[in-house]
Amino acid sequence: MTNGFLSPSKREADIAIMLARPSRGPLIAQKLSDYGLGLYGAGSFVSAMGKPAEPENLHKFPLIGYIPDFIYADELRYLSEIDPALVPRTCSTSINMQRSMCAKGLGFAILPHFTARNDPAITHILPEDSAIRRSFWIVVHRDLRNVGLSVVRTFGTSRGIN
Repeated sequence: MTNGFLSPSKREADIAIMLARPSRGPLIAQKLSDYGLGLYGAGSFVSAMGKPAEPENLHKFPLIGYIPDFIYADELRYLSEIDPALVPRTCSTSINMQRSMCAKGLGFAILPHFTARNDPAITHILPEDSAIRRSFWIVVHRDLRNVGLSVVRTFGTSRGIN
């Protein structure tokens, strides 16, 4: 199991869960689920630093995000969807580390709701203005189509992850 770099089209992986539907190659893809992301900050950080009244004010606050040179999928460029000029001050290649840094009060971060909403240390900031949607895709080489379809039937595609 790894993040990002194994290719089902080159048979480096039998099954891949991807952030985007592949546009080429001998692959079969089916959407697994949609999920939402939003802006989060630690309660302690918000108490000490305040919070932006609107997305345009985010540049005044420290932001947490991905290391720009190591972003392997455009679907991870969350901050630019809010404002293309936003640049993270603290970076990691791991969304789990970004959530941890956010919970420790190092700044605001765009996080998947399914990882952030049950963390008592962090709170959702600007929910209407920072709503981002993404999808997970199950991808297999066309020679393994029955394996991929079996996995999809097992997990289903009717529910989204919030």
